[in-house]
Amino acid sequence: MNNLLSFTLERQKALIAQVSSKLNLPAQAIEKDLWVTIVLEALFSLPMSEHFIFKGGTSLSKGWNLITRFSEDIDISLSPEAFGIKYEVEPTHSFVKKLKRVGCEFTSTVIKVAFENRLVEMGVPAGMVTIEAEDVNPVRRDKDPQTIYLKYPSLFDAGGYLLEPVKIEFGVRGLREPFSKVKIASMLSIETESHIYNENPFEVVAVEPRKTFMEKMMLLHEKFIYGINLDKAERQSRHLSDLYNMDRQGITEQVIADKELYKTLLKHRAHYVRLKGIDYSAMELHHLSFIPPDDVIEFFKSDYEKMKAEMMYGEMPEFEEMIIILRELNAKINNAEFV
Repeated sequence: MNNLLSFTLERQKALIAQVSSKLNLPAQAIEKDLWVTIVLEALFSLPMSEHFIFKGGTSLSKGWNLITRFSEDIDISLSPEAFGIKYEVEPTHSFVKKLKRVGCEFTSTVIKVAFENRLVEMGVPAGMVTIEAEDVNPVRRDKDPQTIYLKYPSLFDAGGYLLEPVKIEFGVRGLREPFSKVKIASMLSIETESHIYNENPFEVVAVEPRKTFMEKMMLLHEKFIYGINLDKAERQSRHLSDLYNMDRQGITEQVIADKELYKTLLKHRAHYVRLKGIDYSAMELHHLSFIPPDDVIEFFKSDYEKMKAEMMYGEMPEFEEMIIILRELNAKINNAEFV
């Protein structure tokens, strides 16, 4: 594990502030990235981590270096085999409910306790952090994903777009493949000279980017078709910026070249997500639409501008320019030959 916690508080703050200035990110983001890194190292050094797959936006930034957005949450795909349930290709509704219920309980108890113990073994002083599982409605215990929060003592004042606790979501309905090993290190380690501060990079298993690209397109399509609730839409502009960045890195061509993966994901989603009002047979790539409708686009613009100001450390376009490029991308996806 990194040894920053052995430094004096003044030295910690000085190193974090230095990287904050270098990357033009809030010091709170650099500090939180350090804790995100510690969390990932702890989780993926557990014996049960053979059942974990790192996914989502944070895997794109920390694992694949495809986006220049500070990603503060950790998404983990938890295989049902971890708690004794075998994956089914075409599950019944009752199977999915049981899967969610057992997975939620496993996350809230077994994973939480193992995670707490592993942090202490790694050198995080007992009592320094607080680890809590999100409350579960006793009437509806099939919560998925289930969330564990790690609350750490920040050296800086809270505020702004960034949320302080590290949020770790474990979902049991994800499809594992395709995945690869990636190396993880903190921004602090990457941007600081090794003789001043150094940590050993470690490997985790992460979803391959083309799958994340496909899932983000599907997610946005579902939200806009189903009708997005603006009360729950904060931070959703990140999916648009992630698609933009992945397209710039050539991932679109990988998506177009792997029509079988998209078909597999769509079939899986129809069985395991099953949102009411969504016709999954109509979600083939030539029908997909991931551009915000006119009635919510101003909300997405405002959300994007907040995120751009506080969580992006690379060059990003203005919202209107990004939407123009994403419309072109959407048309390219719709018009590609997938048959």
